[in-house]
Amino acid sequence: MRKIDGVYNFYKKNTKGALQLSSFVSKTAIPDQQLIEITQSQVNGAGKLVDISDGSKRGYKSIFTSQGVYWVYWFIVIDRSLIFVTYNTDSDTIDENEMKVVETMVNGISSAKK
Repeated sequence: MRKIDGVYNFYKKNTKGALQLSSFVSKTAIPDQQLIEITQSQVNGAGKLVDISDGSKRGYKSIFTSQGVYWVYWFIVIDRSLIFVTYNTDSDTIDENEMKVVETMVNGISSAKK
């Protein structure tokens, strides 16, 4: 772990890509149409949106390559929170094992409510 400009960064040496998370909490529920609009504005037509909703969250995922960089975007809504997750790596160094770990971590994001 390291701290740069007041932001804590967790990293593992010898990884190929970078995983970033950000979030915000809305004062009201985030309707499906707003989620789609936010997602489309960020992806900007670069990749197909795939619905990743399940019983604990709503969301979309998009995979695309831009200027030699492989990107995966996730937009996850839980209650009034929107969680934006990105993963990127050079398109010629995609590590399938690393992607499995990233997918497992992102898929683990869910509501604490049971």
